[in-house]
Amino acid sequence: MRALLVDDDPLFMDLLTQSLRTLGYSDFETAASGDEALGRIARAERPFDCFLLDIRMPGMSGIDLVGHIRRLPDHRQTPVLMISSLIEKDQIDSAFRAGAHDYINKPLDQTELAARLHMVERLNAERDRSAALSAELGEGRAARSIAFESAVTLDEAEGLVPYVTLENWLLKLGSVRLIGSSAFAVRVDNAEDILLALGSNAFIQAMTDVAALLSDGLKGESRLIAYAGSGHFVCAMQQGRPDLETLALQIELGLDEFRPLYRDTGEILPRVTIGTVATYSPLPMRPPTKLIDAAIARVGKSDGLRAA
Repeated sequence: MRALLVDDDPLFMDLLTQSLRTLGYSDFETAASGDEALGRIARAERPFDCFLLDIRMPGMSGIDLVGHIRRLPDHRQTPVLMISSLIEKDQIDSAFRAGAHDYINKPLDQTELAARLHMVERLNAERDRSAALSAELGEGRAARSIAFESAVTLDEAEGLVPYVTLENWLLKLGSVRLIGSSAFAVRVDNAEDILLALGSNAFIQAMTDVAALLSDGLKGESRLIAYAGSGHFVCAMQQGRPDLETLALQIELGLDEFRPLYRDTGEILPRVTIGTVATYSPLPMRPPTKLIDAAIARVGKSDGLRAA
């Protein structure tokens, strides 16, 4: 796994590189600023597999650097780990919204670093698998079968992140800072029918279309959206409550625009239900990721909004 490490503190950079070598990672480059990092990315003979970025640096911050990286075609989904002594909720939120996959606090804990790097390897394996599926889809070939329960990585839409990134964001905020945050789920009611009847190509395309409509409907909101598998999307909000009736109408109108294309290609148009909002409370004691479970449970109830 080839990584680019970016931090302006030479002492911490020495510690980080020693830790990586101890863990068995030796294929990496270093940079002391955002500008230097972008230069190394531009000159690289092959894309990096991972970025480890400090947040607070002179000139370009690590969060700004993530934004630049995400605009590069080769690195739209490359895992990014933020490493910083900053623990304020706004900084954590900004890092994840910019496109970070996880956030590690300084001082560096080698066990935590090892766990995060293993997560990066899993993300890269899933990204490669999803890219292969997308290539097969684009070429019109029959894609390999995927498990209905799998939280596959979909093509990018604004605010859409891998499922593991949503989990990491909730865990990093923790029970106290998560108080008042909310989430709701969107279920594609006929997702399994699409997969069984038409295969992986049609399934991925349908989920991607729903993701795009969901992202467009929530544009301007401060949120993270992830596909959680089994036809479910989860949208987590840092504050405020979305207008779900308006969102349902927007998705319905969007699906109506897709209807002729689906009919002409013989594919099955997704049917979508939006669940009610679940708000996180730390009592009784429960892990932050239970907010996801609560949102998915609510979309299964009869009071969900049918978008199509």
